[in-house]
Amino acid sequence: MSSWVIILISGGALAAFGGILFIWAVLERRGIIEVLVRQDANRDVKDLLDDRRISLGPQSLKIGGWVAIAVGVVLLILGLVLRATGPA
Repeated sequence: MSSWVIILISGGALAAFGGILFIWAVLERRGIIEVLVRQDANRDVKDLLDDRRISLGPQSLKIGGWVAIAVGVVLLILGLVLRATGPA
C-alpha cells in the first residue's frame, strides 16, 4: 500500500472523528440547556451542578472536533499532493 493511501485514510478517519466530536458537543449543550430550563426556580446552579454527572464540557468537545477536522483536512490535502507528485 502506498504511503499516500495511508495518509488519505488517516486524514479521512480523523476528519470523521472530528465531526462526531462536534455533533456530540452540540447534543451535550442542548441537553444542558434543556435541564436548566426544566429546573425549579428555587434551586440554584450549585445544586444543579452537584446533581449532574461529571461530563466533558461541550466547548472542549467542540474545540477538539475543530482541531481534529483541521488536521484531517491537512492530511487529506497532503495525501492528494503526494498522489499527484509521487510515483505510483
